[in-house]
Amino acid sequence: MNGIQFVQLYVMKIAEKIDDLYIRKEQGITILPIIKQTPRKIIKTAELLFSEEEVSDVSTTITKNFYSPNVRKRESDVLKWLTIHEMIDCIERGILIKEVRFEKDGKTVHSIFYRMGYGLFTYMEKKQQLEKVREEEALHQWVKRKKSMPNATNEYTERLWNVLERVENDIESALPAVDEKRWSFQKTFLFLEFLLATYKISCEKRRFDWKEIGAAYYEVIGGSKKFDQHKKEFLNKLEDLLDAPPHCLGLVSLGTVTPIFFCGNLYEGNTRYECDTVRSLTDLVVFRHEYKTDAKVLWLVENRAVLTRMAAEDDFIVSTGSLVVGVDGQLRSGHRKLIQSVLNHSKFITKIII
Repeated sequence: MNGIQFVQLYVMKIAEKIDDLYIRKEQGITILPIIKQTPRKIIKTAELLFSEEEVSDVSTTITKNFYSPNVRKRESDVLKWLTIHEMIDCIERGILIKEVRFEKDGKTVHSIFYRMGYGLFTYMEKKQQLEKVREEEALHQWVKRKKSMPNATNEYTERLWNVLERVENDIESALPAVDEKRWSFQKTFLFLEFLLATYKISCEKRRFDWKEIGAAYYEVIGGSKKFDQHKKEFLNKLEDLLDAPPHCLGLVSLGTVTPIFFCGNLYEGNTRYECDTVRSLTDLVVFRHEYKTDAKVLWLVENRAVLTRMAAEDDFIVSTGSLVVGVDGQLRSGHRKLIQSVLNHSKFITKIII
């Protein structure tokens, strides 16, 4: 694509043409007269001032404002962060295109807009291609580091290893490594590093602190703080991928426990939780034990208020043979583990109501 083709594709409107007879140059700037032909006459609709100069450097202010060929800004807006002389310089250097639109008389100026220039377009395309190469190389290095990881030591490190295997397969298939469209590549790659770091330390130590994950992986000053900015998001994503809370890998001192509220007969070994009131378990304990019930109906309710209301109804739980579990609006790994355990070990459940 050359400069003229760029203008035709991104700037000119339907049925508009370049008036080749009146193309002119002034001080390094090409001026393209744009016309629209009707059955009765030819109307001059616009003039485009541009240059095909190659751009080697451009300010971040311009790239942030003119991030796409489809973006156009009024001259009054551009003057807020560029002077007239700087705007002319940007046109001469191929960074910006000046689009002057005329009234129906073809003479009176109707509006003036600025757009991404052809030089800026090619500059940003090359930059994106270079970034893509760097990203591919970073992912390639990640795969190499994964191959040097130790063997899994238990059920949960095995689960995390399977997650790493899926990520590697996605990378090799040119698919997104993590299903988070809002994350930048930098954040996604940091999360992949976090997965490797967590896997490595969970294979080497039975118990470890949050700060040890980054410190043991990077082995540099400040490594312990590498993942701090995204701690909550990364831990939640890890739990989703692992289908188990991070403490199952040996991570301690998080200070967070997920309560699981329920009402109904529930058995854990020789322990019986009666259906006389709302009770709770924690995600820490449901991954250590198995549970069963003699209830016929399993209810999954969205919040504690509904659970409390059902528990308060006289004889409702007993008369309907129900076990009610509150998921607090978000089905966490602890809830899933309890539900799976109950379904696997209970003989009488005939109905699940959500």
